[in-house]
Amino acid sequence: MSGQKWSTTEIQFVHDNIPTMTQEQVAHALGRSLDSLQSKIKSLRADGQLSADITRTRKGIHAQLPPTINKTFTTTCKRIAIIGDTQLTSRFQQLTHLKHFYNLCSDEGITEVYHLGDLADGDGYVYPGQIFELFIVGVDNHLNYIAENYPVIKGIKTRVIAGNHDDSYFKRAGFDFLSNLSITRPDIEYLGRYSAYINIAGTDVRMYMMHPSKAGAYALSYHPQKICEQFSSENKPQILALGHVHVGLMLPLYRNIIVLQAPCFQSQTPYLQAKGLWPMVGGIILDLAIEDNSIVMVKPEFRMYYKMIEKDY
Repeated sequence: MSGQKWSTTEIQFVHDNIPTMTQEQVAHALGRSLDSLQSKIKSLRADGQLSADITRTRKGIHAQLPPTINKTFTTTCKRIAIIGDTQLTSRFQQLTHLKHFYNLCSDEGITEVYHLGDLADGDGYVYPGQIFELFIVGVDNHLNYIAENYPVIKGIKTRVIAGNHDDSYFKRAGFDFLSNLSITRPDIEYLGRYSAYINIAGTDVRMYMMHPSKAGAYALSYHPQKICEQFSSENKPQILALGHVHVGLMLPLYRNIIVLQAPCFQSQTPYLQAKGLWPMVGGIILDLAIEDNSIVMVKPEFRMYYKMIEKDY
């Protein structure tokens, strides 16, 4: 295709995406060689149609250092919802089930949903071939799609940490995706990269939200147990909420920590299929009773979805 004339649509795509995508990504998305793209960029610059500074800042797009990890936040709620790995922009996302879960939360009087990372499926280069699992490419397209389609329920705030897929935009282009999403979606509060502490109901009871990098072991509880073992006494939470694994799990008490691992909202991808892994789709509604800064009752309700929807976008 490199010998073909450039269309107006292709040139506009270059203008829109070269500030936030690598040249390799733009060339791949257009189906052109890297040499062809670089030649076109050179001619556009010579004609004054493209800035020489391809890292320029555009309205609403800010290259910035992500927030520090392990910041502490507060909630007044004793009844919350926990989800993770919604992976929006994936061809295998389960948006209908996600919206149903938010409606269920509204019916149950939930006002805060805690998202354990990978709200987005990433830039397409998290692992080899991932870009072919996306139904749209480009950070602007991803940002606009998610801002328009992530569930909006009056009275519900989503509080989210970044997972490895969310962080892919920053690693490749210096773009903090969730920070920018929270600008256009004030109901989504960004808590930082990979982890955050939440003080619950104005007490000293803490929940530690985490999107770990490890997944897969001989037992589902192996990595959660190892994480629990690493906490020093002053940093140890009462609740450990984990994402990333796409499989739900509860350990009632391990080192006096209640461990909850969230299911996901993405059906089996080719990546998971090749590894022989099946995800669990759903979310958690968590009820707590707290007395004297201790959890005396915990009641998690796992809401599962078993019928996957193809092309749910």
